[in-house]
Amino acid sequence: MTISPRQKIPPVVFESLDFAQLSALVCCLSSRENPAVIERDRIWRAACEMFRDNSTPGGDPVRVKLAIVKWLWQFGPALAATETALLRNLDRKLKIWNETGEIADRRREAAKARRAPKLCKADRDALVGCAVWKHGGDLDPAWATCALGGKLSESLLSHYPVKDGQRLRCPNAIRRQIDGEVQIVLRQHVGPRSAKLNGASIQRDWRGVFANDWHSSDDITLPVYYYLPDGKGWFYLTRGQFLPMIDVKSKRILDFILIDAKSYTAADIRGLINRTCERHGLPRVGWHFESGIWKTSKMVGGRAIDSWNENDRETFASRLNLRLMHSQPGNARAKIIENVAGRLQDLMEGEPGYIGRAEMTVKFERVQKDKRDVEARRVHPAEARFYSSDEWLARLHEICAEYNKTPQTSRLYGSERLSPDEAFEKFQRRDATGAIECVTKLPTGLRYLLAAHKEIVIVSRKNGVSLFGGKFRYISEVTGALQGQSVVVWFDPDQPETVAVTDLDGENMHTIPRCLDVPAMSATHEEIAVGQRATSAHVGYGRKRYSELAKKFEMPTRQIITDVATVEKGERMETQRAEVLERLKPKPRTPYDREARMREIEEFERTHAELFI
Repeated sequence: MTISPRQKIPPVVFESLDFAQLSALVCCLSSRENPAVIERDRIWRAACEMFRDNSTPGGDPVRVKLAIVKWLWQFGPALAATETALLRNLDRKLKIWNETGEIADRRREAAKARRAPKLCKADRDALVGCAVWKHGGDLDPAWATCALGGKLSESLLSHYPVKDGQRLRCPNAIRRQIDGEVQIVLRQHVGPRSAKLNGASIQRDWRGVFANDWHSSDDITLPVYYYLPDGKGWFYLTRGQFLPMIDVKSKRILDFILIDAKSYTAADIRGLINRTCERHGLPRVGWHFESGIWKTSKMVGGRAIDSWNENDRETFASRLNLRLMHSQPGNARAKIIENVAGRLQDLMEGEPGYIGRAEMTVKFERVQKDKRDVEARRVHPAEARFYSSDEWLARLHEICAEYNKTPQTSRLYGSERLSPDEAFEKFQRRDATGAIECVTKLPTGLRYLLAAHKEIVIVSRKNGVSLFGGKFRYISEVTGALQGQSVVVWFDPDQPETVAVTDLDGENMHTIPRCLDVPAMSATHEEIAVGQRATSAHVGYGRKRYSELAKKFEMPTRQIITDVATVEKGERMETQRAEVLERLKPKPRTPYDREARMREIEEFERTHAELFI
């Protein structure tokens, strides 16, 4: 017969039971909805004792049990999902209590005994160190090495005995204990930069930054090959160097340059800065670049000497009362342009010649095959669907325009989804009336303040004005006169053919042409003549000055007193010597003589023709 707690229980049964102990226990519960294990055991023990005390040999134990269940269901904690389940649990608890005198469920102890032991410090150090230093962070071979090498404690090995022929793998319970520590130590083992990039970072508040406040740029090697003529009748494939200039707040691409080479120079960077400022104006605050050449180059970030005081230095930015900010080396997360580069490369994935972002590890086999065919001159690059330089440059303009029009979400935009074009318009700095604060565009007369690199140089006696380690040399008669003197040089990377020099007071300006290097073994007469004229002009000032000063400082001589016969003898010697030299002087050939000589040569060649075969 099935017993249901919903059976009618006479009131006399409730009156005969004393629920005071259960009521006191329920009031002490920490959580009635989900009491602790110890509290559950105390409730069950009290219920079992109540059943024992109220079960008489002549009584009705079923009704007592039902009364206890009904009270627990109405006033007790959540000991079961249903009232029937609560009755079943009480029967189970009574059976255990009658057999062992205990209420606690032994399954918890059994599960605890089966549970993996907590690793001691020695076992943890052995596994973490072996995984990081010997197996690149892989725990399976580290577990096998430590288990077979006797580097683990006996208690741990007894829980996970080694069986012959069994592949040793790190147990999941052990893996969960040390996997996080292995990753932490592995990042440090790789290097401090890896640990820094994979660790915590500073979150920046962009609410005080507006569009056109900061411009930023970086170099990007695009994942697309295009071709250029190699000057030998064929073509070569390259990825070039792509330098975009963006507005930091809106992430809008303002301008870019594509360099058909494996590297770029500081002159390329300054050219991009000049070009962007001529189109969009100067940023209100300054520029944000990475380190490296962007910081150390004198033309971009390195400070050129503005006077002999080491503390008095300037850059092109400080000359315009603007700032130059550089990220720390190896900190890509600090540069907004890294995110722009990633989004741009996403838009290039369907382009012909796309090689992927990690060419050395992820191989696009069809593109690699076409690349080898072009390099072996088996296929024209256009037939292999590679872009030419002009085609790729035009396509880049389209991709950048597409990027600027595509909506995106960004912490810089707040909670809105905007395109860079929309963000550039919305986040402009405005005055109290709501009008946009205009940016500054330099007129032609002041362009040199932005475009020119200013540096104090000592004019050399050999190279004249030499800039950037001798890469640019400027010599003329002006440099010849300024040898050994300090001059202020204004160098424009967009117009390197000439430089302007002044004295330290900014006066006496001269423009000096550039002296190009002459080919070592294949120079033409014209190239050599140009170089000789430049060097002659540089050294000519010294000759001229020497002649001027030599007249003023001639050595004094004394008058010679001699007889008339001695003087006449010397005069006759000079007269006779002149007559002899005149007779020995060869006579010039007349036009008739030259024509006769040509006829003689032609006659000789006809009669002795076999000698010229």
